[in-house]
Amino acid sequence: MATIEVKGFVLGKKDSWQDQVSFTFHTAEMLEHGYITIAPYTLRVELPEGWDVRTAQIQMLERQKEKLRADLARRIQEINEEIQSLQAIEYTPEPEVISDVDGLPGHIPF
Repeated sequence: MATIEVKGFVLGKKDSWQDQVSFTFHTAEMLEHGYITIAPYTLRVELPEGWDVRTAQIQMLERQKEKLRADLARRIQEINEEIQSLQAIEYTPEPEVISDVDGLPGHIPF
């Protein structure tokens, strides 16, 4: 098994709607995003035997593809429902009233 090291920072952030501080790890200090740096830290991780980045990338792409399929199917359903709603509405235009020169109602053309 191979061991890798990732150098970064333990960060903390407390937003106004939270009661507690949330903690995270990132490879960069995130001051511009409201995080405070608590401490530098190096993660040491043992990679599983036979781990291959290509396999992980393929799995990630397959998950993305499935998410896109689900999003597309949901959006198509929304569009179909909107089309059906529009097709169910009957449109009957109001008869056009033509006024005489003096502004009084005139006749309705046939």
